[in-house]
Amino acid sequence: MAKKLWGYARVSTREQNLERQLFELRKYVKQEDIFSDMLSGKDFERPQYQKLKGLVREGDEIYIKSIDRLGRNKEGIKDELQYFKKHGVIVHIIDFPQTMVSVEDERTKSVMDLLTNLLIEVFGFVAEEERKMIRTRQAEGIETWRRTGQTKSGRPYGRPRKEIPQKTWDDVNSLIREKRIKTKQAWALLGVSKNTYYRLLRRKKSDAAD
Repeated sequence: MAKKLWGYARVSTREQNLERQLFELRKYVKQEDIFSDMLSGKDFERPQYQKLKGLVREGDEIYIKSIDRLGRNKEGIKDELQYFKKHGVIVHIIDFPQTMVSVEDERTKSVMDLLTNLLIEVFGFVAEEERKMIRTRQAEGIETWRRTGQTKSGRPYGRPRKEIPQKTWDDVNSLIREKRIKTKQAWALLGVSKNTYYRLLRRKKSDAAD
C-alpha cells in the first residue's frame, strides 16, 4: 500500500487563526488530509488529533508547522514521537528543516529515524529538567511558607482571602438576625459561596474573641 501524507494544525482558541499553519501544510498535503483542532495543547485528548492518530499506518508521513502545534507538554511530545516511530510513521516539522527530508529510500529513512531519536532525547531531557525545576520551586516555596507563613512573593500561602467591608458584613448579618433574609440569601448579597460565608463567619468570630 502506498504511503499517505497527512497534516495536523492546532490553535488554542477560536480567536486564533489556523490559516497560517494550513497555508504551509498545503504545500505538502492535500487539504482533505489535514486535521485541525481548536483546543489547548496541554494534553493529547483532542478529537481531530486522535482521529488522525487512528488513521495513520506504517510508512505514512505527518506534517506539522512547529512542534508546539503537536502539544505543549514536553513529556507528552516525547511519548507521541515514540509512538509514531514505533508504528513506522515519519513526522516532519516544517520549522525544523532537518526533518523535512523527503523519505524515498532506506537511506533517507534512516536519517529521519536518527532525527526522530534526537527529538525524543531532547524532549525527554527538557521534560525531566522542567520536572526538576518544578520540584525545586515547590520545595523552596514550602520551606518559605514554613518559615514565614507566606509565599516567596510575600502573599499568604494558598488562595487569597475573600475580604468583605466590615459595614457590609454587619448590615447583611443584621438582616439575618432580624429574620428579614435567610442565610442562603446572605451568600448572594455578599457574593460568596456557602463554604466561604461560613469560613468568614468562623474567622470573624475568632477575631472578635481575641
